[in-house]
Amino acid sequence: LISGGQAFFGSLDKSFYSLDVKDGSLNWSFETGGAIITSPTKVGDKVFFGSFDGVFYALHSESGKELWRFTDAKGWYWGKPVATETHVYAPSLDGNLYAIDIDSGRLTWKVETDGPIIGSPLILDDWIIFGSDDGKLRVVSLKNGSSQKRCNIGHDLRTSIVKGEEAVYMGVSNRSIIAINIKANGDPDEKWNYITEDQNIDLDRAKAC
Repeated sequence: LISGGQAFFGSLDKSFYSLDVKDGSLNWSFETGGAIITSPTKVGDKVFFGSFDGVFYALHSESGKELWRFTDAKGWYWGKPVATETHVYAPSLDGNLYAIDIDSGRLTWKVETDGPIIGSPLILDDWIIFGSDDGKLRVVSLKNGSSQKRCNIGHDLRTSIVKGEEAVYMGVSNRSIIAINIKANGDPDEKWNYITEDQNIDLDRAKAC
């Protein structure tokens, strides 16, 4: 992550770093209890990331001082968190998506799934969209984690979700790419599914959603 003249990143050596982008000098480093794979997210003067120690951290971006830590998760953090002005949303390999208040570090709500959440979620209007290894794409209200809409893809969903002009896109473990339109009420509607290894696609198959 590059922001405010700093490069922020975690390392397998269990530390998180801030470097000056002009000359590569170290601004500060912060040690955690586990390797750091996920990319960080920054809001204002706070930078957020999760570690393989099962802890989600908030640091002051200028000093590297710890502001708070969230310890409710029972698994590692792999996918990049996303954030609004009030909350950071952290996907965990324990199968939960956590909505955490960015000022206090307190849990506001969580959504439980039946598989690890590996990819990064996507915020779209009033919704947050994410996949799980349980094969379901979920569209959830940002306000309270309710109004949950699902699309049963039937295969592991491990990639991050990307927004395009007409749909959201993600990879599926059956080596396909799926495009899904998210309606204003949060309902997902599959546009197409391209299978990369088999060009004999059954175009008349039933849609996943």
